[in-house]
Amino acid sequence: MAKFSNFKDSKTKQEEQQTPQYVTVHCCAPGCGFTETVNASDPRPFTCKYHQQADRRFWPYVTKNIKEFIGYYNMAIEYSINRKFQRFEWKEIELLNDWAVNVGHPELAPKTITKPNGQTDYESCYSFGTRILAFFEKQISTEFMRDEKKNSMEQAIEKEKKDKIDKTYGLIKSFDLAKKLQNQFSNANQYEYPF
Repeated sequence: MAKFSNFKDSKTKQEEQQTPQYVTVHCCAPGCGFTETVNASDPRPFTCKYHQQADRRFWPYVTKNIKEFIGYYNMAIEYSINRKFQRFEWKEIELLNDWAVNVGHPELAPKTITKPNGQTDYESCYSFGTRILAFFEKQISTEFMRDEKKNSMEQAIEKEKKDKIDKTYGLIKSFDLAKKLQNQFSNANQYEYPF
């Protein structure tokens, strides 16, 4: 009976080894606070989507902007995910209007919507949260940073294409040279090669 239980225990240990282990890792950009849960056996470093949008030389600016605007991100997550199907309360609308004016962005206040029956109401918490998240993402990396990343990627692709063409051209030249040498040796006369 003891052997059977040992066999069962060893099988569960094997099953435990086969199930992937997940760990929480931080973004590889210095000072970035974003994390993600990944498979422990994945060797690739995690880079948050905000640092992926910008070239590495702009990462310190992106990190500074993330730290500066992280409150907007937290608010956006609260309204767009945690309160996705809820409506605003009247007192909350007044507070959010005051908040938007105080931070200098009155366009972030909850918007009024006119319903088909003529009544006016405020937007849902979800649409408010997605607008705040869009504002956050716009503040993190400027259009210039994203364009620089795109241009550097295009240059890298062009360089790779050019290298492939150069390698192919060099390979063709080496085949031509080998063919010429082969022809020389096959058509060799006795005076050139007396042996």
